Amino acid sequence: MDMAGMDGEPPRSSQAGANQLSGSAQPNQLSGSEGGGTSPDTSWAPMPAGFSDAAATATAPAPPAVPARRGFNWKGIALRVGLVGAIGVGGLVLRDRLTGAATDLKVGDCFDEPAGVTEVSEVQHQPCTDAHDAEVIYVANYTGDSYPVISGFDDYVVDNCIPAFQTYVGRSFDEATELDLSYFFPTLDGWGKGDREITCYLVNVDSSKLTRSMKAGGG
Repeated sequence: MDMAGMDGEPPRSSQAGANQLSGSAQPNQLSGSEGGGTSPDTSWAPMPAGFSDAAATATAPAPPAVPARRGFNWKGIALRVGLVGAIGVGGLVLRDRLTGAATDLKVGDCFDEPAGVTEVSEVQHQPCTDAHDAEVIYVANYTGDSYPVISGFDDYVVDNCIPAFQTYVGRSFDEATELDLSYFFPTLDGWGKGDREITCYLVNVDSSKLTRSMKAGGG
């Protein structure tokens, strides 16, 4: 899933809370060797007896879960950000404390946004009564037949998530000046595998932590 990111300003502002940071870290590469001596030539070596491509495939690690992308925050600075992370947990824990796939988020779920990446695979759920970054207000499948340009996702959010914001919070998006809106959308690769899910969530416009549910009538 991808975090929604718009290349233009929405009717309100731009993207903040769900900011998107562009660029990706390059893995370090070590070259040469320590100490003296001549390094062995590893450019070619005969395959061991019985080795086959099928055997190599059988031992290859399984591909990671399809990630999602995060879009910009409407009222904040137009930056692109993604969520990516795998936080290990052990023992018996409450669901609210579990790390889960971004595509598993439901309306009313509260979670933290991993920062510094462009694609989101997993997010850390939090109880809404504890400090958290975001709260889900709308989840649905994009209805277009083909993968849209970013503005297509933006238009979908304007038509669906802005009204859902008012229903969930009990105030219009314009009235709730302390809150911002962002969303996850499918990556192109995820789209090819059938992912159509759009997940809209609210955040504080100043990127500070939320400490309760923002649902109308909530605690």
